[in-house]
Amino acid sequence: MEERIAEHAAQEEDALPTPAHGPDRVDPGEPTRVYGPMRSAVIAAVIAMITGVIVLEFLVLTTFAGKRLWSDPRMFHDLWFTAPIAIWLLLAALGVLVLVRVVTSWLRIDEDGFSLNGLVRRTTTLRWSDVDCIVAVRDITRRPTGTTDIRDRQALVEGLYVLDASGRSRVSLSGRLFGAAAQHALLERARLAGVGVEVYDQLTPRDLRRRVRRGLALTELHPGLVIAVVVLGYIAHNVLAFLAWGL
Repeated sequence: MEERIAEHAAQEEDALPTPAHGPDRVDPGEPTRVYGPMRSAVIAAVIAMITGVIVLEFLVLTTFAGKRLWSDPRMFHDLWFTAPIAIWLLLAALGVLVLVRVVTSWLRIDEDGFSLNGLVRRTTTLRWSDVDCIVAVRDITRRPTGTTDIRDRQALVEGLYVLDASGRSRVSLSGRLFGAAAQHALLERARLAGVGVEVYDQLTPRDLRRRVRRGLALTELHPGLVIAVVVLGYIAHNVLAFLAWGL
């Protein structure tokens, strides 16, 4: 695995070249670039919220409204009877927080470093001198099939991890949130500041965990497991509503 990683890293300059001109090129004289969330990311967050809070909870909501359970004396007094709607309220609050987190995110990049800001998000500010290297992975897959070409500057990098001297990922920058232009601007500015950049066509979650030792989210390492837990959670919630409210 180490030999494969070294081989891909050696192809860094060819994998993400810096063009002589173009809209995504970072001019050394340009002090600051600011990127907000892409429209597609905002739309996806809205759809995810509607799906998670309304569509998948349709049975719970229709039962609550159809039976006028808010007037039942057991509501908010009996824990078992209140549990289904209490869980829905928590899901709704979580959905709003995620939406606000996405909509208010913004990334600022300059010659000194970069900062990632937004509501419901811990502000992260790093100087280039505090960054050991940046790891860019075009495709995080459980079954590597072969190399992919990431010369296209419009192509998203699935995983972009900013590492400190300890090998910990301080920031994970998703192209789906800010777009490929923001990712490439960050990489180019890092190169101008002398920060090393390692580019990989494909890595499995296990290989990624070996390269980025700490700071990886569970969704990056085990996406299938996270999806399974979410699906089982929604099923359990509907079953709970059936048992508590006698649908």
